[in-house]
Amino acid sequence: MKKQIYIAFALCGLIIIAFACKTLIEPDIWWQITTGEWILQHHQVPKTDILSYTYAGEPWVNIKWLSEVFMYSVAKYSSPEMIYLVLGALFIPIIYFLYQNNKALFTSDKSVFSYSVFYALLFFIVIVSHRINGRPEAFSYFFTALYLYIFIRAIDKKYLLFFLVPLQIVWCNTHEAYGVGIVLIIIYSIFEFIWSDTKTKIYIGSTLLLSIAGLALNPIGTKIYAYTLNIFTQLDKNKFTSELLDFTVSGYWDFFSVLNLLSFIIVIIYLFHIAKKANWNLKLLNATLPLFYFIITLAFFYLSLKSNRNIPFFQIVAFPIYAKAISNIKATWLHESKMAFYIFAVVMYFSIVSNTFYKAFDTHNEFGLGVSPVYNPIGAINYLKSKEVKGKVFSDFLISNYALYHLRPNYKSYIDLRDLDVFPAKFFENCMVLYQAPESMVSPTQTIWQMADSLDQFSYVLLLNSPDFAPLHQTLHRSKDYQIVYADANSSVYKKLMSNESKNNQVDFYKSYTYYPSNIFSNILNKILNPFYRNPKDTEYDFDEFKNTYEREYM
Repeated sequence: MKKQIYIAFALCGLIIIAFACKTLIEPDIWWQITTGEWILQHHQVPKTDILSYTYAGEPWVNIKWLSEVFMYSVAKYSSPEMIYLVLGALFIPIIYFLYQNNKALFTSDKSVFSYSVFYALLFFIVIVSHRINGRPEAFSYFFTALYLYIFIRAIDKKYLLFFLVPLQIVWCNTHEAYGVGIVLIIIYSIFEFIWSDTKTKIYIGSTLLLSIAGLALNPIGTKIYAYTLNIFTQLDKNKFTSELLDFTVSGYWDFFSVLNLLSFIIVIIYLFHIAKKANWNLKLLNATLPLFYFIITLAFFYLSLKSNRNIPFFQIVAFPIYAKAISNIKATWLHESKMAFYIFAVVMYFSIVSNTFYKAFDTHNEFGLGVSPVYNPIGAINYLKSKEVKGKVFSDFLISNYALYHLRPNYKSYIDLRDLDVFPAKFFENCMVLYQAPESMVSPTQTIWQMADSLDQFSYVLLLNSPDFAPLHQTLHRSKDYQIVYADANSSVYKKLMSNESKNNQVDFYKSYTYYPSNIFSNILNKILNPFYRNPKDTEYDFDEFKNTYEREYM
């Protein structure tokens, strides 16, 4: 039986590694590793903005500083794309915790082995695969799974609860979702108090109080309690990042959110089944499945509806329940057929490394460790670096993050993806007007773009080639003050003309993609996982189509 378990786990782990070996497209990673470098250089966590010139010196509460130090270390000693692999690998211990939680809650006969739980693990991995993307929230997913693992084992070993105190301290210095841990402890404490003896109540109460007190052990001290409330306010205000859209917005719904809803339906049906079997008697129900687990399941489904990136939180909580529901399906192959499971897992693996999965369900991503020239302004930044640019550069909130890392320490952003931690919502709104309606009049003689330019005196403009920013591109092309000097399919660079310079409309500014320097280990791993893997450099690039699209949409 152990051999079967090890092989099944190995296949699930291999699929996680395949999902972790994505091409780097996340822009946040660049400002995060830049901050991590600053922290190690200065031996302190910045409390004011050090990355922009618009809000330089303004307060900046940086909770995930420990993640940033970790991410910078990975980038320094290997390469930035390896962050995807390292943080993605955190999902391997997560599936171990999930497996053990299911076994502890629902498996009465420990000698019985069923492949159904591993089919459920594959289902889980698919639903969360879009969040296996090298972002710091991977730590929050890990802590959530670990907390539940401790709660379930604490049914018999209450002393394990005290491990939550140091874990909560680490969590509140690693990612801003540390509040999830406090919510878990509070819900657990309330419902476990009902059935506990006096000694156990002391364990539970002490853990809750010490965990809350431990939050103060961070760079902002006791101010974290007010900041915790501010985080939830930010989530309602921040509608500038698509992953924070809630279920009422069409942008929330995709393949993964639909599967999340499907899993919730399965969970609700099975919870109803459990409750009916216990004749709705709370004491009997608690003996079947702890009451705190019912409440956590419902609370975390609501959390998953608040934003797409919260889906893994619900999946981690819900897994033991839908895994048990799947185990009740009367199909021999689902439980006993080793060959059926191996074939299913192998087909799934090859669909990932061949990009078949991504083409069908997740078109933003693709297999292969590397830095995507489609999503990163590699060529534009190399151009600015070659010109040793001085002065203020205007850049949009997406593209500036890559520049912060590769033009450091001299480059400062106009705005970046630290969002409302630094930049007020009103500033974001004004930036969106700059991008989408730059010729809006703010006075009888001045447009909003002219006002922004006169205030900061930009030397260059660095702008993503996106339909969202097309109006500003068109304004810059028409402007007598700016000259387009570089454009590839990702981004464009415009230079502010000096008083003695005239605009040259014949300049050859079209360029092919520039590729990020290859990392040997990444290349080897890509080939190991898929011997037929082709480096993006070797794929065909349609230069004429790019030129035609650019002239049609941006000029």
